[in-house]
Amino acid sequence: MSTLPSENHILLPFERDRLLHTYREFYKTKRNNFLAMVSHFPSLWQNFQFLDEVWTRGNQDLTKPGESRQVLPSLLFQQAHLKFRIGMELGFSLCLPEAWAVVRVGIESTVHAHKIHREAGAAEVWSARDEGKTHRAAFNRMFMENKKESLFPPLGGLEELYIYWRDYSEWGSHSSVVDMGTRVRQVDTPQDVTIRFDCFDTNESRAIPCIYHLLNAGRLMERAFFDIFRDRLQFDYSLANQRSDFEKRHSDMAGDLRAKYGAEILSEWRDLD
Repeated sequence: MSTLPSENHILLPFERDRLLHTYREFYKTKRNNFLAMVSHFPSLWQNFQFLDEVWTRGNQDLTKPGESRQVLPSLLFQQAHLKFRIGMELGFSLCLPEAWAVVRVGIESTVHAHKIHREAGAAEVWSARDEGKTHRAAFNRMFMENKKESLFPPLGGLEELYIYWRDYSEWGSHSSVVDMGTRVRQVDTPQDVTIRFDCFDTNESRAIPCIYHLLNAGRLMERAFFDIFRDRLQFDYSLANQRSDFEKRHSDMAGDLRAKYGAEILSEWRDLD
């Protein structure tokens, strides 16, 4: 991941004409990271694509909304799916804090969608939050206060999602020791000491479990999506088979990761359970 192939293999002719100097090097490294991760860790990449296909098919099944109250949750879940896609792309590019920040927004879209679906009046409160101080206060009471209990009840995987939302809020959405700690390192030489800031985290023992957890967060988001639209999605038997196949692949992959990384998986970055 640190050795770049030739520029002609990384950049398109158009890009070679338009990208200059330092950004060109950043862009090349980011793309090379992505290609190397996809190549060297195919099970992670394939499982992401399987989950993406599952979620896409579910969205397609809801192209024509049923009840009017399902429209806003459906749109919020499409937004969550987009954030998951972009977050995974950043993760495979080894931009981990940026991936956490984007997936955190996807989790928020997920739990807002679930609350709007299950609580009368929540859609109106959510939609009107920017119409004035009174509406903003109502939104804050319903969606911002007591978030763990209000947005992450033990329904459809939401309780497990709270841990990801909490961690990704701290690690990716705010300046933090975790974010800086993965990127700043001291380089000592006989002549000098320098501080280096690395844009990408190439530590395999940290990056692979983190990408796994991004994928698992997406899995829980899709589970919440299926949970509230179960009455419609359960009749798509191809979707049911896809979801079952993904769960098996996901479980097998988790076992492989445990066998390979074992106790060395950094506990502060979450266990693979």
